[in-house]
Amino acid sequence: MGSVVDFLLKARRKVYRSGANPAGSSVPTSYDLEYREDEFYYRSTSLGGLYTATQERVWKNGKPVWAINIMGRIVADGFQGSFLREALLQIDHTFPFRGPQEYKQGDYVYLSRIEGDVSWFSGIEEIYFHDKLVYEARFQGGALY
Repeated sequence: MGSVVDFLLKARRKVYRSGANPAGSSVPTSYDLEYREDEFYYRSTSLGGLYTATQERVWKNGKPVWAINIMGRIVADGFQGSFLREALLQIDHTFPFRGPQEYKQGDYVYLSRIEGDVSWFSGIEEIYFHDKLVYEARFQGGALY
């Protein structure tokens, strides 16, 4: 999974940084982002607004090798999508699922709890603003063999 994780980190950093690389909608009303490099292809497909469903997938040589499904929702005033993107940019090889276990910036705190490893996992992420929960998401994913 090492080369897949390397590619996933690079792809996420490219698309999360600016929302760059928009792709055509894969389904009605979706917002899709993509990134390609060598034999790898990454695509993120999101639906919704206050409640969002997102699926991220990685292909290697045209075969699906990894995926994650995320269901998130804004639960109170104060949520900033820019802070979520900033937290997601903090991913690294030891924690490549979503964002880091904890990230703080100003009055915002991002928390992520994971069970499993990169090949089979589930987790929860939360954002707090002034110690009040403003966003939460559940996610699961892993390797596709």
